[in-house]
Amino acid sequence: MRKYFLAFLLLTGATAQAQTVHFGLKFGVGLSRFVGADVPDNSLIGTFRKFGINAGGLAEISFTEHWSVQPELLYTVKGSKQILSSPGSDQVLQQQLRYADVPLLVKFKTHHVFVEAGPQIGLLLSAVETYEQGASSSDTANKDLFRTADPGYVLGLGVQDTNGLLLGVRYNGGFSRVYTQEVRARNSDFQVYLGYLFGSGK
Repeated sequence: MRKYFLAFLLLTGATAQAQTVHFGLKFGVGLSRFVGADVPDNSLIGTFRKFGINAGGLAEISFTEHWSVQPELLYTVKGSKQILSSPGSDQVLQQQLRYADVPLLVKFKTHHVFVEAGPQIGLLLSAVETYEQGASSSDTANKDLFRTADPGYVLGLGVQDTNGLLLGVRYNGGFSRVYTQEVRARNSDFQVYLGYLFGSGK
């Protein structure tokens, strides 16, 4: 955690030297699952991707025409979906993890196209397991089974017009296991998002 705090202190100092700073909002959807040696294969009986959302704010801190730094604060829903028995079974187990994600991205932009990459720390807000059988379902809060901090990385690309509209795709991967026990499972999330940077068209 200390290295992320130091990174934001350096970012704060660097902002004063930036040419422009624009703030914005974004909203997206994602398909997430757990990956790792202890996760079942993505087969008919296995682990599938789960639908989730991501939304929050960002700041684009530009240093040149092409290069900028982009810190974000996002509410992100991740997790996994598992079929429990044979094909055609109506027994499904879904794990939902809600995070406050804080990515710190380096962004290169040219001709309205950009690529972005950087580290991220996720802070777990809540965790809920849902067991579904037919039309019935039951929820169980199980936050104590998961680690509070989820360090990871972000890789993405997109387009950005002169009016400040953003459209991007992004992969969000975890560096370490999500469970507190010795279960080798990490977060893996593919995301698509829309955003808007205020004042960037002026």
